[in-house]
Formats: sequence, C-alpha cells, structure tokens
Amino acid sequence: MDAEQIISRMVQIGTVSVVDSSKHAVRVIFKQSGESSGWLKVLQHIGGALDIVPDAQHTHNITDTYTGGGSASIFPNHNHTGSTTASWMPRVNEDVLVLYLPISNGDGFVLGGI
Repeated sequence: MDAEQIISRMVQIGTVSVVDSSKHAVRVIFKQSGESSGWLKVLQHIGGALDIVPDAQHTHNITDTYTGGGSASIFPNHNHTGSTTASWMPRVNEDVLVLYLPISNGDGFVLGGI
C-alpha cells in the first residue's frame, strides 16, 4: 500500500455487521467502499461517568445472595448519581467511526458510535 492509500483509509465510517463482546471486537462494512473489515477492537472507557435521566417507568432488577434477587418497585423521582460504565459495545447495524494506524496493514479500532 502506498502512502496515499494508507492515509485515505485511516478514518472511515462503517456499519457494524458482527459483534464479539467477549473480545471487545467487531467487524464492519465500510460505507464508502462496501468492503468488510477484519476484526476491529472497540476502544473502552472503563469507569466513564454516565448521565442517566430516569423515565419514571423502569424498575431495578436486584441480584444478591441474601435476598435471592427480584425486582424493585417503580421509582418516579430518582436519579443514578455516580453511575459509571463497565464497557460499551456497538450493536449490529450501528454506524461507527473507525481509525486505522497509519502503517501498511495497521490495526484498526472503533472509536465510538455515530
């Protein structure tokens, strides 16, 4: 691959076609070329803060060894202050931004959803 080809493929938009959550990797089909990628690692932001706006329509599943789990009642006015992410994986058919390292046959990474 020459320098111009490497640069032209560095940043691309693709649609997720396959997800392997256990490896934090996906395959995508690129919008511009229609080609399928190899496995791309999905960048993780472990411990990133979440901004959760409750819809007053959901319940909380409870899992613990003491009570055996269950479901809490609906809470109309509450928030989830201090919530953080554990990991993020895009879904099949979701558009993502892909970055390839600027070297011949360099690895690619999914930076996030679009």
